[in-house]
Amino acid sequence: MKKHKLLAATLASLAVLGTGFFTASTSNVQAAEQNRTGFVRENGKVYFVENGQKTRGWKSIDVYSDDKTKVVDKTWIYLNESGESQTGWIKDNGTWYYLQELTGDQKGIGVMRRGFFEVSGTWYYFDGSGAMKENQWFQQKDDWFYADKSGALKVYEWFQVSGKWYFATEKGSIVTNAWIKSNDEVYHFNASGEMAENEWFQANGGWFYASKSGAILRNTKTPDGYYVNENGQWI
Repeated sequence: MKKHKLLAATLASLAVLGTGFFTASTSNVQAAEQNRTGFVRENGKVYFVENGQKTRGWKSIDVYSDDKTKVVDKTWIYLNESGESQTGWIKDNGTWYYLQELTGDQKGIGVMRRGFFEVSGTWYYFDGSGAMKENQWFQQKDDWFYADKSGALKVYEWFQVSGKWYFATEKGSIVTNAWIKSNDEVYHFNASGEMAENEWFQANGGWFYASKSGAILRNTKTPDGYYVNENGQWI
């Protein structure tokens, strides 16, 4: 899937964080910690120093405009028990988060992702707190999406939830109130996105019958003896 199709937000502005970044060797890191607040790079690892101490856990960081004149956003970083800045996947109190590693002179700093984001070819959604959606439906504007047990979004595929079949578009949103043609068979999805199967249903001003597989019967008799034409409509 192309990134723009899920409205993936960029983090270009995060190239400018509102804290100092200074390098400290093993010999001078203690002095540096006593006099500076900001990121410290020590032996290839990144730490955040505040009030003379290495910070641990979640830390809110200001995001500045490119010219460094104003705060345009806030983001979060996570520092482990030793104070080292973390990148990639983080599980905290049973909830998954993703910290995108910055580049250039800020490499080693991981900032919390929110919204749609692609990781190693798989799309995920992180809510406003940064928590990954998993094993649930969620709505964005007028569209519905589904995140499976791993948190992966269903994208351009058939999938089943609680015995009902759905189809996700290439944007990840499920098909609703629509017909889908697949392998020369036609299927219908209702307002909730559920595929019609083994039942009569009404659409486009007519009546149609969906077989056990969900395929619309066409130019034949239904199990209860009614004839449907080549378009599947009862006549």
